[in-house]
Amino acid sequence: MKVDKNYMKLNLWSRIMLVMILGGALASCDRATSNSSTVSLQLPQYSQQGSSSHSQKSNAIAVLCNPCLKSVAISIEGSDFATLSHQAYHPNFEQNFASIETSISFEVPGGTGRVIKVLALYRHNSDDENEAEYFVHYGTVKVDLLSPEPPPIVLNLSKVGQFRQGSIQGRYMSNANGGLTGSVYGDLLHAPSGLTLNLGVVGEMVNGWFSFNASENFPITYRLAQARSPFFQNVTTETFKAEIENQIIATGSNGSPRIAHVHRPVNYYRKIYDTNENAYVFKLVKESRNLVFGYFGPAAETSGGVICKQKVAGAISVGNLVTQPAQVAPNVDYSDTANSQKIYVTGGMSQNSGCYFSNPMKLINPNQINITVDQFNAHGEEVARGLGGPFSMLYDNGVVTKFQRSGNQVYLQTVTDLFGFGLTSSYDSVRVYIKEDDDSSQNVKAAVNCHEKLLDRDGYTELLLLDSPQLFATLENNVKFTVPTGYNSSQFAFAVCPTKSGNLTGVGGLYLGKVFP
Repeated sequence: MKVDKNYMKLNLWSRIMLVMILGGALASCDRATSNSSTVSLQLPQYSQQGSSSHSQKSNAIAVLCNPCLKSVAISIEGSDFATLSHQAYHPNFEQNFASIETSISFEVPGGTGRVIKVLALYRHNSDDENEAEYFVHYGTVKVDLLSPEPPPIVLNLSKVGQFRQGSIQGRYMSNANGGLTGSVYGDLLHAPSGLTLNLGVVGEMVNGWFSFNASENFPITYRLAQARSPFFQNVTTETFKAEIENQIIATGSNGSPRIAHVHRPVNYYRKIYDTNENAYVFKLVKESRNLVFGYFGPAAETSGGVICKQKVAGAISVGNLVTQPAQVAPNVDYSDTANSQKIYVTGGMSQNSGCYFSNPMKLINPNQINITVDQFNAHGEEVARGLGGPFSMLYDNGVVTKFQRSGNQVYLQTVTDLFGFGLTSSYDSVRVYIKEDDDSSQNVKAAVNCHEKLLDRDGYTELLLLDSPQLFATLENNVKFTVPTGYNSSQFAFAVCPTKSGNLTGVGGLYLGKVFP
């Protein structure tokens, strides 16, 4: 058979071209691969003894962390690409000895002069969860990434400062009838680096009512999970204090009656009688130093809500709070004037100047939030806030408490209209949990996390379910449950959680300690 020479030449050239194309494509793939680097970043991992190491292993190891990494934000910058970011946070910031991974890997465009910035929040654990402390750490490094898998980057972080805790509570009025409902997330801003830390869920909002963890010194932005726009942006407890002080200067009055700021001393002690030791013990108070109460939002001005503060002549002593851990020591005073060593309130409306205290009363009402001397008197952070989940603290004859008891029956009160205006179907029952608790102090713990796993972790077992559609429908919104015989003992503590059709909703609950003497 005669072969066409031109065809052979063409076929040969086609093969050569195919090889060249494939070679070029493969080279292109190689170049694409070499332009991307997998960075392995090692952050400090601390053992319980306090020493730090940079481990490449998972945090699921036998050595307990202390402090523990709770949240991290990373940014990667370069001149030839848009800034990249990475975030991670632990689902429970209050859990002792639990950390997110300190070994983090991510893809970065290869090249020179890549700047990596890291902002981290570490929790310093304590046997008493109310005494844990948080510190913000920061570090940055400039690296050249010239291979697909460069050596691990070991980054030391420096403490930026202690996260000084505070709280913001009250009602955000989206409209004349109330506000939104949902879990609220917080983002902490570190202004020098421009990085923000995701703090996870910092509280819940139910028909506008809320009680959030806050900070005195690091700005936080608050947002609902389903909302794009935040309702508080880059605020601290001091943001609201400055707002009140500016109003006072501008008007020459007490400022807005809708907002109040409570200052507490940096260091003081709770004096508690320990029945086991048959003597008084002194516990350094490490609760929020600054509290903010208020009615906020676009409809706050027309809501009629006011903050009503107890009026005092000069200063009065707060019975079980002392300035030194000694049997004979000066009491902490509640004062009507600013003093760094006293508890004092800025803003709000003074008693008998348009708002009135009744006895007994709820600390939280639809149109009046009350601030009394006695809510700071050795009852713990939750009582000082006046709001625990959907429940209002009670004030009766100089005593602030979470409950009233008659025999084996325990009575609670919710915020009056928390379950009104379109939210009547939000809750229709409560679950009561119980655990053995030998804490000699009554009601000094913060609100309960009403999540199955957290309740189980903290040693609670379910005692009873109050399943009644009319549970929250009474005029005064009373919640009543009866403790079965055998559990009416001082060795037990209780947790009360609001539920829908018997299911937990994630809204915080109420801790009841020493219900029975």
